[in-house]
Amino acid sequence: MNPKVSTISFPELARTNLQSLVVVEGEIFGVEIFDGKLRPKQPKYWDIQSDGTVPVFLRLGT
Repeated sequence: MNPKVSTISFPELARTNLQSLVVVEGEIFGVEIFDGKLRPKQPKYWDIQSDGTVPVFLRLGT
């Protein structure tokens, strides 16, 4: 194993990785509410149906 591994602050690395994941999730799965409907920020990553609906499971965050 690389000896430098023992110098890594894993709690800080984990915090940084989670913060980065939030940014990525926001870009890929982010939505806006328009006229009472969800509007994906990146529709190319969504399975938008012919009637304009999107089958999703929502995870609410803070």
